[in-house]
Formats: sequence, structure tokens, C-alpha cells
Amino acid sequence: MQISLKYLFGEPECKNGPAAKMFCGLDISKPELDQNGTRTELHQNGTIPEQNWTRTELHQNGTKAERYQNSIVSERIYIRKGKQKKEKEKERKGRDRMGKDVIVACDFASAEATYAFLDKFEAEERKPFVKIGMELYYAEGPEIVRGIKARGHRIFLDLKLHDIPNTVKKAMAVLARLDVDVVNVHAAGTKAMMQGALEGLEQGTRERIEREAAGSSSGNAAEDAAESAASGNTKAPVSIRRPLLIAVTQLTSTDQEALEKELLIERPMAEVVMDYARNAKAAGLDGVVCSPLEAAAVHKACGESFLTITPGIRFADGEVGDQKRVMTPAAAKEAGSDYIVVGRPITAAADPVAAYRRCCADFL
Repeated sequence: MQISLKYLFGEPECKNGPAAKMFCGLDISKPELDQNGTRTELHQNGTIPEQNWTRTELHQNGTKAERYQNSIVSERIYIRKGKQKKEKEKERKGRDRMGKDVIVACDFASAEATYAFLDKFEAEERKPFVKIGMELYYAEGPEIVRGIKARGHRIFLDLKLHDIPNTVKKAMAVLARLDVDVVNVHAAGTKAMMQGALEGLEQGTRERIEREAAGSSSGNAAEDAAESAASGNTKAPVSIRRPLLIAVTQLTSTDQEALEKELLIERPMAEVVMDYARNAKAAGLDGVVCSPLEAAAVHKACGESFLTITPGIRFADGEVGDQKRVMTPAAAKEAGSDYIVVGRPITAAADPVAAYRRCCADFL
């Protein structure tokens, strides 16, 4: 079998003499050194000998073409494919860290009410991932985080920090001492503020790791701390990772009219959300909170590994309430949401456990 160069490079063959075409600056009519230091001869009619093709890759009009691995030309092809593979692996890494899940918004006024709600899930095989918002955290303080974590729940601490960069940085260093899985800021605070938040979170995580590692057998607390805070990975026996840092784009209670008349942002909602998402990614954050309506566009703009946490979830037969941009759990799954945040459809349901199971069945 011989394969014409035109199938590889999309150019017609030379009718007279060798196929003296240029590809990436190389005259492929001339012999070129392969990786082993030997020369690859090209046929005068512009084809490559069959024996030099070792891997079936191309299909042109139903005909198999085997790609020659050792030539300089094909080496460029493989390098390009290698970069694409690495990018895809990197995109998957963010999702692999935690995976899709339903986050239950525990918007209660007291620890007593919160624990009474969580007690309903004692018999469940999987502990719900919970969100602690402003109301509960301000009422009970850090102890509510420690108490819920002790029960085996993952926690999204939803405080939406929004202040000058230095203040947010210091606040995040403090929040890093809590064993939470996700924290957030407002993207409207600018890239400088988001970068400050990340720096504070990494600093607080390093300090926590150092305290834990000081009593470990590794004897290398400083190295463990620096590496763990930077990469999210840890060396045994230290098992602390930086919480994911997420930016809120636009609240799901905000619609286009409010955006323009009250916030004086005279641009389409989707465009504003995408700009905020790109800023968050540029600042080094792990993802954004957005409406499920915007999840697919965020992934397209920022990559599959850039997480989307989407509130505004309602059952098709439920009340919308004060939310303006909503979706059902099943629709959010189709839209590409990584996590959905569900509050009243579960917490206010006659049977919260059944509602939670319904959400998981529709989304996971």
C-alpha cells in the first residue's frame, strides 16, 4: 500500500519529478533524518513506502492509511496530538478532584435546626454535600462548620467575600483553617481581589499543613506544605488540600432588567457572566457559581476543567420562588453543570430525603 502525500498535506502532487512541497518549513521531497539518525527516502511520485508506516491513524475515503512515526513530518503530528492529550488530561483533573454532586443548601437560622435536618439522612449510604451560607455561619460561627464536618459531610462555605484585595486575602487565610471543601468570592471584586483570595487561601492552607506535618513522621513539613498548597496534592501522612475557590458571576435572582436598570451594566447577561468567568480563570480560580443556563458557555469559554456550581435548581412541578434563571436537575445535567445547589426544593419538602434522592437520580 502506498499513500499519496496529498492525503496528508492537502496539496496536489507534482506531476513532474519529486513532490517538492513545503510543510512546516520542511522540503519533504528531500531525505530527512528520523529520530534514529537514518534517512527516510520519499518516492519520486510523491508517495511514502508502505513499510515505513507503522500505525493505523488516517481514513480517507474508506481507505486505511498508516502513519509513519519516525519521520520529522509525522513527529510534528504526534507532538501536536500529545499537547492536545495533555490539555484534555488537565481539563479532567479539576473534575476528578471531587466529581459531580448535589449540594444541599442548609439555609437554617440555627445549629439546632440544621442538625435536626441532617439527622434525617443518618440512614443514607452517602452523606449529602452541604452548603453553609451567611445566615447559618453568622448565627453559629466556625463551630457549625466543625460540627457538620465531624458528621462526615463535605462543605461548601458560601460567604461570597467581596472587599479590597488585602482584606479578602486575610479573611481567606483564616477560612483556610476550617476543613471546608469549597469557598467563594464575588467575581465583581476584580481579578486583583480574586488573586488576593487565592493567595490567602494558599497561605492559610500552608500554615495548617505545617501544623499537622510538624508531628508527622515525614520530617519535611515545609516541603509538604509548599507542594500541597500549590498543587492541591499532599504527601502522606498529611492529608490536607486547599479548598476549591469559586467566583460568583451574577446571582440567579438577577435578571437582565435589574442588570441594566439597577447595576447599570448595559450588556447581555450571558456576556457579563462570560467576562466574569474569564477573569476568574485568569486569576487562577477553580470555577464559578453561575446559572445552569450559562454552564455550557462557561465550559466552552474556560475549559471543561473549570468548574460550574449552579444554584437556581427547581423541580418541574415545584415553585420557582425568588429565582429568575432556573432549571430542573435533569436539564442542568444536560447543560453541563458540575454541581447543582438545591435549597428549598429539598429542605422545605414534606420528605426531604425523598426529594434529595430524586435530585440525585435526575442529576447524577
